[in-house]
Order: sequence, then C-alpha cells, then structure tokens
Amino acid sequence: MGDSWQDYRRLAAYFPRVLGLIWQASPLYGSAALGLTLVGALAKPAQIWLMKVIVDRVTGLLSAGDVGTVVDWSGLAVPAALLFAVLIIGDVSASLAEHLQSLLGFQTTSFADGLILDKAARLDIAFYETPGFYDQLERAREGTWRVHNVARQSIGLVSHGLATLSTLALLATLHPLAAVVLVLVSIPNLVMKSRYAKRIFGLWNLLTPASRMVSYLSGLLVSRDAIKEVRLFGLQPLFLERFHAYWRTFLDEIRQILFAQERANLLVSTLSVMGAGAIWVYATVQTVAGRFTLGDLTLAFQAVEQARSGMASFFGMGGMYVENSLYLRNFFDFLSLPPSSVEGALPESSPVVEGKPRVPRPLRQGIELRNVSFRYPGATDFALRNLSFTIPPEQTVAIVGENGAGKSTLVKLLVRLYDPTEGEILLDGRDLREYDIADLQHTLGVIFQDFVRYHLSAQENIGFGQIEFAEDVARVQAAADKGGAAAFIEKLPKGYATLLGKTFEGSVDLSGGEWQKLALSRAFMREAQVLILDEPTAALDAIAEDQVYQRFAELSAGRMVLFVSHRFSTVRMARQILVLQDGLLTETGSHQELMVLNKHYAQMYNVQAERFR
Repeated sequence: MGDSWQDYRRLAAYFPRVLGLIWQASPLYGSAALGLTLVGALAKPAQIWLMKVIVDRVTGLLSAGDVGTVVDWSGLAVPAALLFAVLIIGDVSASLAEHLQSLLGFQTTSFADGLILDKAARLDIAFYETPGFYDQLERAREGTWRVHNVARQSIGLVSHGLATLSTLALLATLHPLAAVVLVLVSIPNLVMKSRYAKRIFGLWNLLTPASRMVSYLSGLLVSRDAIKEVRLFGLQPLFLERFHAYWRTFLDEIRQILFAQERANLLVSTLSVMGAGAIWVYATVQTVAGRFTLGDLTLAFQAVEQARSGMASFFGMGGMYVENSLYLRNFFDFLSLPPSSVEGALPESSPVVEGKPRVPRPLRQGIELRNVSFRYPGATDFALRNLSFTIPPEQTVAIVGENGAGKSTLVKLLVRLYDPTEGEILLDGRDLREYDIADLQHTLGVIFQDFVRYHLSAQENIGFGQIEFAEDVARVQAAADKGGAAAFIEKLPKGYATLLGKTFEGSVDLSGGEWQKLALSRAFMREAQVLILDEPTAALDAIAEDQVYQRFAELSAGRMVLFVSHRFSTVRMARQILVLQDGLLTETGSHQELMVLNKHYAQMYNVQAERFR
C-alpha cells in the first residue's frame, strides 16, 4: 500500500509539470480550454439546483391554488429562464472546449516530441553506442502521443473534479453523510484503475526491447536496401514468424490483464450502485415523512446520479491519467537524463562558448598524439593503445590497416566525437579538450565511411557541409566542382533543386559513386584547415578515383589532410603513412620508406598489387 501512495504522490507531482508543458506549448489554447471547461463544469450543478427550485415552486403553486384559479407563472419565469440560459451556455462551452482540447493535445504532442529530439541532439555520441539508451529513447517517444491524452485529461480532471465537488456540496445540503458515502464507494474505482494501469505500463516496459526488435524486422521486410537480400535468402518467413510471435505474446498478456480488470470493475460498480441506492431510499423516506420537499427529492436523485457519474468519470479519467502519466515518467526521465550518465560522454553540445580558446588560424604546429588509448563506453578491450605521432600543418597523411585495426576510431577521436580514455591529443600545443568544441569541429571538413545519403535536394546534400552557407548557390557549386559532383548534378531534371533518393515523389536516385562524390563535395563545402576523409573513394570506379586524385594536390593546398583508405594506389600519394594493427601504431613513414622496411605495410601492398599483375 505504501508503494501505491508513493506512486500517487509522484504522479501528483507530474500534474503541475504537465500543466507547465501545456502552457509552454500553447498559452492561448490552454487558458481558453481551461476557462470553457470550468464554465461547462459549473453548468451541471447549476442545472440540478434550478430544477429543484422549479419543482418546489410548481409544488407550491399546486398546493396554494384551487381548481380553475388563474395560475401566477411569474415565480417560475426567472428560474426557467436561468435554466434555459445555463443549458445553452453549458452545451456551447462543452463543444468549444472539446475542440480546443483536441487542438491543444496535438500542439502539446508536437511540442513534447520536439523536446525529445532537442535533448537527443544535445546528448553525446557515446549514448548512441549503448543499447539501453535506445530503449530509453523508444520509451520516451512512445510517451509523446500520450501527452495528447494527458493534456486533455489534465483539463478533464479539473472539470470533472469541480463539477463533482459542486454536486456533492448540493447533496450535502440534504445530509453531509450522503456526500461522504458516495466518495467512499467511489474510491475503489480509482484504486482498481490505477492498479491495472500500472500492470499495463509494466508490460509495455518489459516488452520494449522485443518491440524494438520487431520494428527492426518489420523495417527489413519493407526496406529498399534490405529487400533484395531478404528475398534472395528467403528470410521473409522467419521475420514474419518473429513478428507474429511477439504480438501473440503481447495479446495473451494484455488479454489476461483486461479480463481481470473487468472482473474487478463489476465489483466496483456494484458497490457504487449500492451506495447510490441507500441515499435514494433515505431521500424517499424523508420526503414521505414530510421532512424533504419534492424539489429536495428531485435534487437527491439527480445529484446522486450526477455525482456518481462524475466521480466515475473523474476516477476513470484519473486511472487513465495514471496510466498515461506512467509513460510520461519515461518522457520526463529522458528529458532529465544527465549528460554524463554514460561512460566517456562529452558535455552536451552547445554553440560557441565565449572565453574558451579558439582554434588558431592558420595552424602552426599541427596535431600531436601523446600515448593515446581509447576504449568504447561499456567495452572491456581497448580499440586504440598508446598511439604517439605528430602531423605537421599542410601535410597529407594516410591511415591504413586491416578492418578493426582502429582507423575509424582514430578519426572519431581527432574530430572529438570522443575523448581519449588515456593520453592526450594536442592541436597547436593545446589539448583538444581545452578548445571550444563547436569552434573546433567547425574547422574540420569530414567525410565518414558511412556518410549519410540525405533524401533531400542536391544543393542541401552539399550545403549541409557548411549550413550557414547552404543557400549560397555559388559556394555550393564550387564545392560540387571540387568533389566531382557538378557534372552529374547539372544533368538532373531540376539541377541542384532535384530531390535525391527514392523516398519522395519525383526524386532521382544516384549510384554509389555519385553519392560518394556528393559526400566529398559536402566536405569541400567547408573551408576547413583540416580535411579528414574516411575511405573517400571507396565507391568510385578506377577512372573516377584517378580524376579525384589528379586534382588532389590542388584540393588539399594549404590544408592538413588525413585520409583512411584500403586502396594503396591512393595511399602512395601521402607524405606520411600510419599503419595500425590491432589498435597499435606499428609503422610510420612514406611509401618508399615502408616498402624498404618490408613489414606489414609492404605485405599488404604486395598482396593488393598482385591482383592487378
């Protein structure tokens, strides 16, 4: 029982937070919906009171007059007119409030989803390396559509609560215990609904990882990229069976909970009706005995039913509020996620911070690694160990090694997506961690091996490399020319305005090599001092690759260039080559020096060269 009250206190604490969320989303709709809802709530008890007045005055007229006497209707005119006005105001207010609550719900949902996306965008990339983070994100996003319900239910709770209290106050004028009885017999309804709401919430949370897996498998069944292999290997039956198995498990569990809830609901409803019946019997006996008027009896019957219905709605909505608020706990917990709650996480990303050192322009000393080791969050083994080397300004450096040697990890450290677990990386003699991170990353031009193919316009695909100049057509075209994308973009139906990919109507898909040229152009969009290219020509054919590297000296002039490549024809162009093996730097030198050394680099080069002899 103690845990239940603790849950109720915690959920009660969410109420002002939800109202604050509603107010942030739309102050106008929020205040208008609340005001109209309050008017509609007060209309219900006002109707009951006016009906009592009318019945009593009709009874008075009947007892005072003789047959054939002219009836004085003036005493009924005012309460009848007021009742007519209250009915119209109540109906209009309820209708307007309903529509405003719908608009408010949608606006609050979109606002809440925006808060989640903003939070996720500011969390460090280390969070995205942990599966638990995706469960938290999924649960939080599952809760956003419930914000729509909670927004409406929060106002509904105020409305039903006020209407019920007003009606109970009317009932208490007949006998204070009548109101107490109704409250006591209605409380089990809230307990029952809250209990089963928690069970359903627990089921959803328990099945979140399985639900993510089912979403993933569903995506594979309809993914353009995966469908060829799925069909070829005959994976559809397996994925469909896992899909159906998940839903069979979920439906079996939810069915048991819902049927158990209905059995409990039967007992709760019976108790509520018995309480109402006792009050009706009492009011009837008092009326027959002459201690209540017929108006009092009318009030008793109407107020009891209205209060019972109101409390059922209040507690029922309270139960739904509890259910949805349990999901909102995931939402609020995600928004409160500490930036440092994952091992190795950098502080939340932010604009340039005044007072922190800026990256020197131009660079004078270059980059130096001192005993750098790195282990991914949650991993036990080091991806890189004790790396030490120096890269002077305006030098071209290649990083080579077998898959898993740590090449891409090194790139992530250099662009400060992560900080070293041990050691330090210096830029012009200062640790990268001392620089303003936004300014640091702004000076880098990067293309990753798994670059993004934005299914947006060709201009945006390139312009995103320097977002503040994305609308500068001349600059975009110059970057496209450097990256080798200009020629095929000019042949597209709408040129740089053409939508790319296969997601939207009227879009044009590109070959792998064309997408890579776009990514290269995106890197050149930024006037960076350091250009970092991870497998920059992996999807290009030999001729296209040769065209890129014939211009490489021109494109890299005045810049420090680091590139990762498996193609040794490309690697030979670098003045310095770093060879990684199992996270260790095992060789360094020019191509000629490493061939004379005749170690791992020479072996890899000879193996690849043998294929072309």
